[in-house]
Amino acid sequence: MTIVACWLDKSFGVTSLSALADARASEEISGKWYTHSDNTIKLFAIEVRCFQLDSLSAVRAHIDPYFETTIGLGFAGHCFEALTIIAHLQRAMGVLCPTDRLAVLPEHDGLLNLAAVIAERYMRDHAYGSIRSFEMLLFGWDGPDLPWIGKIVLNKKDRKITKTIEEPTPSSLVTVGDGATASRSLSVAARVRSKIARRLRFVASAPPSDKNAFSEAILAIEASRRIAEVVGNLIENQFVQTVGASGRS
Repeated sequence: MTIVACWLDKSFGVTSLSALADARASEEISGKWYTHSDNTIKLFAIEVRCFQLDSLSAVRAHIDPYFETTIGLGFAGHCFEALTIIAHLQRAMGVLCPTDRLAVLPEHDGLLNLAAVIAERYMRDHAYGSIRSFEMLLFGWDGPDLPWIGKIVLNKKDRKITKTIEEPTPSSLVTVGDGATASRSLSVAARVRSKIARRLRFVASAPPSDKNAFSEAILAIEASRRIAEVVGNLIENQFVQTVGASGRS
């Protein structure tokens, strides 16, 4: 299995989206798990670039994008299929073009739809798409105060992709990975973050003072530390000895 978690982090005076994933790739053979590597990369940065059509050329590099940003990506599932889909996403999202001359900006729903279409098309044409596992988190910002986290998941029966998206809050945690057990374990982290978030709201509602500001900062750092600690413990414990997959996840 794989664990990938993403959350809204407000520690150290900076609001950001943080993500954590295991690094193991393994395969089940005759009922026994074999680890191929503990150094598999499952978190990626995807460059999103937008160009006007007249700036594209078949004989020279694309130049002068009118918009550039970066989104995050994490995957759970079969490594070969996931990395191939990521390569397709990198190529597609690096040369986005509007159909007219308006310099429109990409938003989360469009980026998530593009990722879902590419993933579904690839897995539908895959000879073994019905026995491969694939889940992915994409996360980024539509603006300074508009973080988003999207999830796409393959249904192996019909090879269709389902997609969901949410605006993260300080008490939310979005995960992909090995279903029920991971979700039950990670709910501990969600409860911790919810409790700390309630304390943050209490501190924030108190009269301003240096003490209150300091308390809020400390609580925000603690929220981030707790979630990283819980996910890290999951990765290290007995439950995740078979984390990752090249054969299954």
